[in-house]
Formats: sequence, C-alpha cells, structure tokens
Amino acid sequence: MLPPSAYGSRERRLTLHGVERHSLHEFRHGEFDFVSAMARSLGADLVIADLATNGLRAPIMLQERGIGSVIYAIDISPKVFELAARLGVQERLSADAKKRIVPMVADMCYFSLPELADLIMVLFTSFWYNFGVLESDINAELRGRNKYEVRAVKFLHGETCLQAILRNLKQGGVFLIDNPIFYIRTDFELDYTGRMWESYFSLFWWSIMALKLNFSFEIVPYSYNSYFQEKVLIGKKL
Repeated sequence: MLPPSAYGSRERRLTLHGVERHSLHEFRHGEFDFVSAMARSLGADLVIADLATNGLRAPIMLQERGIGSVIYAIDISPKVFELAARLGVQERLSADAKKRIVPMVADMCYFSLPELADLIMVLFTSFWYNFGVLESDINAELRGRNKYEVRAVKFLHGETCLQAILRNLKQGGVFLIDNPIFYIRTDFELDYTGRMWESYFSLFWWSIMALKLNFSFEIVPYSYNSYFQEKVLIGKKL
C-alpha cells in the first residue's frame, strides 16, 4: 500500500476550518449539465459512485434530476458528511432520493463498492489530490529528491486510484476525470514552455495508463460555450 496521499492534508484542513474551499466552477463551464447528459446516455437504474464527494454536490444534483438508482458518495473525511448533515444540504430532496445517496468513508485509492458501478466520477480537480500538487506540505516531504523521483511518486498515486476505479466498474462502465491535463509541477511555478511540456507529459501518462490498465479514453470540453473550455476525460473499461 502506498503512503497516505495528499488527502491527509485535506483532512487536517477540514479539522481546522470545518469546511473545504473548492473551485466552485460548475456554473461557469457546464459540468453538471455534462455529467447529467453523460449519465442519461448510459441508461436507467444506474449505479454511480462520486469520489471525493465533498459536500455531496454531484449526488444531490443527479438526484434532483432523477438520475441514479443508487449513488455512493465517497470521501476520506467523515467530517464532510457531518458538515453536510449540519447544513441540511439534502433537505430539498425527497425522502426516496435521500435514501439513494449512500455515504461511504474511504480513500479513493483503496475504496471498494458493495456492487459494481456503471459510472464513477472524480469531479472538481479532486483526482489531483493523489498527486500532492495541491498540498504544499506533501511537496515539502518530497523536497530534496530530484524531480524525476518526485514525479514517479505522484504518478504512482494516480495509477493506484485508477486501478481502484476500474476494479469497481462494470465491464464497459464509464469514468469521468475532471481537468485531466494538469500541470504536474515538480518544483516552483513553471513558465509557459514548462507548462506546455508538463501538459504533454500528462497526456502521455494517460495514454500509458490506458494501455496498461485496459481502458479507452477521450478528452473533451464540458461546453463549447465556455471561454476557458475546461476539459473532462471520459474513460471506458474495456
């Protein structure tokens, strides 16, 4: 088993502040509309899992739209669910819809669903918690190693998460990864050329993972109406 991922720091932030600051960009780039359309295209009575669910935003949105016979809302921190309960975020749902959202406390690298899923989502750049790029203290732990060692550790976490996703998907099941081409910084802020090469490296990594773990993928924008055209990876278990 790998050492604790950057999620550990996220747990500490939740302990200190009681709430996590996230990039709430779903209304700017059309993420929720995209996810809803993708889910509907897969058929009815779907088994869905939302990894790093933080705040239950995606499960609630899907249930409001009548999507999903069961949605497993997975997060490593029980405080996420405690906070959601205190804030009453599910109160606008019907009693039946509430029952279809099943909270699970688990690391997205090592989770195990009670049944195989049709769709697994990792939204709002949460996949990159595995890489430590959002956590200064994780990067501090790796300081002193050369950049290739740092990159290897980060990508190993990502591969472990993908293995867990595929292990819990039905054959032909689909997974969504928000913002798949991330700048995997191995030192300080990169200039434009450095960011370009890092993005190429990320795309190359996805291609290697697809061959190694046996899935297909495409990367598309959420919406062509968005100026920034934030992208999503659509993967399919072969």
